[in-house]
Amino acid sequence: MKVIILFTYGVSIKDWESSGLLDREVKIYNHLAEKYEIEYKFLTFGDETDLEYQQEIPNIEIIPLYKYVNKNKIKYFEIIKSFFYPFKIRKILSFENTIIKTNQLWGSWIGIILKIITKKPLIIRTGYDLLTFKRLEGKGVLKIFFYKTLTKLALIFSDRYLVTSENDYKSLNFEFKNRKNKISILSNWVDVDEAINTKRFDNKLISVGRLEKQKNFPELIKQISQSHYELDIYGDGLEKNNLIKLSKESNSLVNFMGRINNDDLLDKLRKYKYFVSSTLYEGNPKAILEAMSAGCIVIVSDAVGVNNIVIHGINGYIFDFEKDNLINFIEKLNENSLKKIVKKSKQYIKDNHDLNVIALKEKGIYDDLL
Repeated sequence: MKVIILFTYGVSIKDWESSGLLDREVKIYNHLAEKYEIEYKFLTFGDETDLEYQQEIPNIEIIPLYKYVNKNKIKYFEIIKSFFYPFKIRKILSFENTIIKTNQLWGSWIGIILKIITKKPLIIRTGYDLLTFKRLEGKGVLKIFFYKTLTKLALIFSDRYLVTSENDYKSLNFEFKNRKNKISILSNWVDVDEAINTKRFDNKLISVGRLEKQKNFPELIKQISQSHYELDIYGDGLEKNNLIKLSKESNSLVNFMGRINNDDLLDKLRKYKYFVSSTLYEGNPKAILEAMSAGCIVIVSDAVGVNNIVIHGINGYIFDFEKDNLINFIEKLNENSLKKIVKKSKQYIKDNHDLNVIALKEKGIYDDLL
């Protein structure tokens, strides 16, 4: 069995490496390749430099698209050109006993055309519902029309459309009622952390995420104003300078730790007692899942994509960052209750997001399609 993983449009292996995601993104495919002898090929939007990472992932063949076609420097011309790339890809690759799988909805038009011309099964995977996110971001009418059309075409032509959460499943079923039989939930996976580290920061909080408006970091920064708590934020983004300015103005001790490798981040999470997130909306947030697995007490906003993971008082806490006082809330927490929270939190991850569980589900989808 062969599976061609079509990268998110515009993304290369080098991009994964520079963002600290390479090890994590590759792990599940390495697992499937070794356990079930599946032959994977990564079709990336990189050039020959992507091949420098081949030794790091010997189980997976890297095929950089821009080794075979010239990339147009003008963004919109390049997008138009991408509609013709499937015909070049068909000449480069063999499609015998093959499944095509996209890594995200963005760029799925290449996967759709590949399916049509090769007549091979197509899996379109989405980490989050792109259409819903663009609406929440307040994008214009034309962009919303484009994303809605792309979602509809993906549902029509795919053999299986994967979402990561119950919320996305319900949202798509509501909007595209006659496509229900194609949509499946395949949640994000986590390497379950069995170790229990009792030596953790008491007066330091950790948060992880892109420094963008969606993550709502200003509310979080204001919560620790003039307190003896520090906030360490791991991530980078366009809002960084604004957030640095706000932390100084509100007299909040915030450390902007930048972007780090995912494995290093997991080591960091084990050192913190509390993980906090004031996000406005999510798909199936990996950072929160990893924090739960690492034994952190997660305190999160009542946001779509989060409130179906965290059950208040059972495996974490739902908190109103706009109305309530975070420091007072933390200092009133009972230590015995927190131990139970950690235990339930780890069990939730083990039952629902363990790498082995998700990999087995993915293998089952391959078997169904072939």
